[in-house]
Amino acid sequence: MRRIILTSIIMLFITLFSVSFGNSVDINVNGSAMAVPRVAVVMDGKSTSSEFSSFIMGNRTLVPIRFVAESFGADVGWNAATKTATVTHKGNRLDLTIDSNVVLVNGNAMSLEENSIPKLVTYTAMNEAKTMVPVRFVSEIMGYEVGWDSASYTAMINTPKVQETGDERTISGIHAEEGWNGNYRIRIQTDGELKYNTMFLPSSNKLVLDIENSILDVDGSKARPGDVVVDDELITRLQYSQFTISPYSTRIVMTLNKEQDFRIVQEDDEAYVLFQGDQLEMPEEPARPEEPVREEESEDEDKDEYTGPSMIRQEIIDGKQAIVVYGVESQDYQVIKLSDPTRLVIDIMDTKIIGELYQEYDYRLNFIKGVRASQFDSNKTYGPDKEVVRVVLDIMDGAEDPGIIVLPERGRLVIIPEENAWDALQYENRGTESVFEIRNLFPAQYDINYDELRKEIEITLPVTATDLPDGIFEIGDQLVRDVSVERGRNDTKITIRFRRGVVYSVLSRPEEQVIRLQAIRNEVVLPQNTTIVVDAGHGGKDPGAVKGGINERDINLQTSLKLRDALLARGYNVIMTRDTDVFIDLYSRPRIANENNADLFISLHANATMSSSINGLEILYCPAYGSDKKMYEQFPFAEFIYNGILNQTGRTGRGIIKRPELVVLRETEMPAVLVETGYMTNPEELSLVLSDYYQNQVVQGIINGVEQYFKEY
Repeated sequence: MRRIILTSIIMLFITLFSVSFGNSVDINVNGSAMAVPRVAVVMDGKSTSSEFSSFIMGNRTLVPIRFVAESFGADVGWNAATKTATVTHKGNRLDLTIDSNVVLVNGNAMSLEENSIPKLVTYTAMNEAKTMVPVRFVSEIMGYEVGWDSASYTAMINTPKVQETGDERTISGIHAEEGWNGNYRIRIQTDGELKYNTMFLPSSNKLVLDIENSILDVDGSKARPGDVVVDDELITRLQYSQFTISPYSTRIVMTLNKEQDFRIVQEDDEAYVLFQGDQLEMPEEPARPEEPVREEESEDEDKDEYTGPSMIRQEIIDGKQAIVVYGVESQDYQVIKLSDPTRLVIDIMDTKIIGELYQEYDYRLNFIKGVRASQFDSNKTYGPDKEVVRVVLDIMDGAEDPGIIVLPERGRLVIIPEENAWDALQYENRGTESVFEIRNLFPAQYDINYDELRKEIEITLPVTATDLPDGIFEIGDQLVRDVSVERGRNDTKITIRFRRGVVYSVLSRPEEQVIRLQAIRNEVVLPQNTTIVVDAGHGGKDPGAVKGGINERDINLQTSLKLRDALLARGYNVIMTRDTDVFIDLYSRPRIANENNADLFISLHANATMSSSINGLEILYCPAYGSDKKMYEQFPFAEFIYNGILNQTGRTGRGIIKRPELVVLRETEMPAVLVETGYMTNPEELSLVLSDYYQNQVVQGIINGVEQYFKEY
């Protein structure tokens, strides 16, 4: 008996010893070879297997990003340029960047401890690189429970068993709306009295409202987070999410311009957060229409979120391309050069970042290929109680000894790259008029052509006549998108892309060394020079709203094809995002429009809600402040389309609604609308949206709106 016990103890010791020390994985991280302990992962009691093992680095378990997709059923994306993995799962989104301790959780920045930082790891045996992420952090954000068995080196992930008690309140709507005194208020739709706690975070001016024992069920999808930009002097942003599920609680975060007096008032099945003396009622206050639960976009179409106001812009200062940091009152800054890879860092003292705690910009000028900014944890570097904004300039490969000129000005910091090869190209914005100067090395012959449809001026000259480098000179004002340079073996092509059609003239003489152009916006808009993108919402695996076996995607396509034919008959150039029943991912739709330099974008949908009594046309749009891609106000186009359809159909309308979070509206560079032609959940309107007659009337109303818009704008 003693021999059996002794043998068992020895075998157990050998097993533990081999797990802890012998069962290792050979990897290479940032050029360093190492052997790390292998980790087993158990999901809901079942072992998981992969040819690429999970392992421990420091005191944290890292798993391949593929494990997250396969085990959680999450969608995983990868941005090679920024080395960022995006994980979306049941309304939650994580953005994890290789070798960065900053992770975005539903758009909010969080810091990871050193051993949890995502790594790009090469498995020595397979000579294959994989993205590794911290299993505990990712799992818990996704709502799973994580345990650890130190004896067997096993990570245990379990789906939480949460039972609804029946006492929970359901939060069915959270909205920012304008009150009678002009101030915005927050309206919370629920099914009973709420219990809550509040706190104010002075460092970020956030008012946090935690509602106890409540289930978030907005837009017909439980636990779907929301993020809305509010155009108000008091409130700038509204965010909400299912904060906990054991027990249930809902968190609402209101970002304010400054600390405000507030009170919470409950009335029937609604609660209101009121600011600065606001009150619910005023004599003769118009009644609020019932707010529907929207389903204009499916879960696949609601993954991304607006990132907030921009603190950093790329601008032309005294004729030179520059990076401008706004909101800077301090004249105290430090410039640091980092290597492997080469970066220039500007630490701005006594400054708070505007918007998100971590921001990234695809700005390109001279040797700069990107710009990042964050609220820097300055305790170790500059001491406690020091607020520092860190701006990082990512440098192009091969750039030798890059230098910058930093000019502190009132309220901003101007950063100009030294020895700017783009100095040979000057641009002056005069509103609806633009003037370009191209300084050549010597007088040379050149050709100029204008493509009216693409709205591009192309200048061709001998390659030896200019030292302009290959690349893109970003402008991004109301008239000009950018200037690109392409150097060939014999010729250099300079292409100026405009947002609207122009009339141009050459101001310089052929024998001069400087090519000088003037471009003025063409106020006469001809259909043959105009491109309109028609987007049939949903499609393929995404049916959209479904009522009685009828799929929204089919109604959208029918109406879109009618709109295409009607526009073509009037001479417009039309591009369809889809003309058959196929799935087009959300970001491809605005990309099609942007790449073709379209003039307008029209997305067609049919609406749905819980109530069969709700009906009426709705037009959705993204305000100019809701997207850095919008150069001018979008409401006029939405208003013309709305009035055009109502006048043509004689139907009722529910209004023109701001929806800056919708990707197809936010990511399009041109004026864009999403048309909700009617409610499938209303029997009368379902019959209408299915009928050829009504679809044709909607199409004619859209065309009337388009033509009226071009007359005015």
